[in-house]
Amino acid sequence: MDNRNTSLSSSFSTADCARVCVLHGISHLIFYSDRTETMERLSTLPGHNCDYLSKGYWNLRYISEDNFEWCKGYQEFKPLITKYVGKNDRVLILGCGNSSLGAEMFSDGFQNIINIDFSEVVIEKMTKRYPQMQWFCKDMRTLEGDADLGQFDVIIEKGTLDVLFVKDKSPWEASPTTKHDMKRTTDSIYSLLRPGGRFVSVTFTQPHFRLKYYQHEEYKWKINYETFGEGFHYFFYVATRECP
Repeated sequence: MDNRNTSLSSSFSTADCARVCVLHGISHLIFYSDRTETMERLSTLPGHNCDYLSKGYWNLRYISEDNFEWCKGYQEFKPLITKYVGKNDRVLILGCGNSSLGAEMFSDGFQNIINIDFSEVVIEKMTKRYPQMQWFCKDMRTLEGDADLGQFDVIIEKGTLDVLFVKDKSPWEASPTTKHDMKRTTDSIYSLLRPGGRFVSVTFTQPHFRLKYYQHEEYKWKINYETFGEGFHYFFYVATRECP
């Protein structure tokens, strides 16, 4: 596989959310209240949606970009994090990008956090910025049985899985490639979860589009979801792996 073109991206800005919302048939667009800031965010958008799958695009973007949040920031769904994540849990954040999610959780007492992203540029920058946490350059589709990582009590993704669908023409039917990449990713997640562990997925994608990709017969976990946000709702999915 050519990692330059097909590896996974990490986090999106709010302006990016607007672009992908259009792709997924969602009419509600979100922009920054300040017009200048909105235009600055829009200037970082790629020429084509498929560029979100390009490692080169993200490496170039992260050279000059310091922080972007996909979906909402940590404070918006903090009550849900504290509900499902324990302070002593071993936590893995997938596609961390330059989001402050891990750093804010760390400041709140969740101090056993590992962050991964496929962009070596952002991993190097975040390692220097937050040396108190661990950072690894890894592709979330190929983590199954990763001995370097071990197992986790909680695995979190915030908008990272949404990028897998950017090339699809319809949210109702994903392409074979998208389905394959989603399955590889959820296989990786399931293999890294301890019995009783939780996979947390934060996204704008509604249950009728997303749940089918989490529900596989071989996965022995129970799934529930909650919503947060005003006006435009985001979804907080929790898949809890059953104990033997």
